[in-house]
Amino acid sequence: MSEVTACLKELPGGFLYVPNSGNAGDSLIAEATYQVLEDTGCRYDVGQLTDVLGESRRTVVVGGGGNLNGVYGNVRQFLSTNFDAFDRLVILPHTIRGEDELLARMDNRFVLFCREVPSYEYCVKAAPGAQVLLADDMALHWDRDRTHKHAAAAIRAGLSNPRFSFRQFKHKIRSIQHAGKVRSGTLNAFRSDIEAISAQTPRSNVDLSGVFATDAMTRDYAASAVQFLADYLDKTKNVRTDRLHIAILSALLGKSVDMYDNNYGKNLSVYEHSLAGRFPNISFHKQS
Repeated sequence: MSEVTACLKELPGGFLYVPNSGNAGDSLIAEATYQVLEDTGCRYDVGQLTDVLGESRRTVVVGGGGNLNGVYGNVRQFLSTNFDAFDRLVILPHTIRGEDELLARMDNRFVLFCREVPSYEYCVKAAPGAQVLLADDMALHWDRDRTHKHAAAAIRAGLSNPRFSFRQFKHKIRSIQHAGKVRSGTLNAFRSDIEAISAQTPRSNVDLSGVFATDAMTRDYAASAVQFLADYLDKTKNVRTDRLHIAILSALLGKSVDMYDNNYGKNLSVYEHSLAGRFPNISFHKQS
């Protein structure tokens, strides 16, 4: 049993799970987390990072990701807004950087799971009052068959939900629009945001994490987004990417992966902690 699973099993029933908002990579994290929560038999409600919890104390689990690094403010704002409302606060495997002030305030109510060594070493020093643990990225718990079954059921049930049906339609259109990008057998899936090392992306590039981003991180939306993403990746043999979760998902699908770093070393750190030696189909490269 992993330390994450053991921690979740010990939580009181009826806690609040708050997925990390973001792109299709975050949907993969959320979907894998829902599967783990099912396996542990946990009872939980699903919240959002914009929630204000009020005065009554609650046990809260914040989804894993890279949203607490001094750049993105979603998780920081949620923690700051609700700091005194937590009876217990668990942050699932995260990359954590540049949050000295917030971490220094944390006490024994807080459990921080870090998904690579630099984050762990940083949090041990910056959050001496919290419990700090090292764990694999949640996406590595993902099971495709379970996603396929849930996504199929969500699509059937979602026929009466215009918002969900519209997102399905957009993902189908985007799959068709970008179909030509995978026909050569090698897919370039490099990021086009502030974490990119180079301002120039390869020719015939498609930033899949943005293409299949969704409106929400509830189970139905997450499973559907991941299903579209996996189906798209099925059409290629080789993937070149600096998107962490495109690399992880591609590796889990058996693709040959050329993995590159982002602009602050997150990808290399996760690769060294969880992927190297475990996935012979991933090769890590330095950006030129």
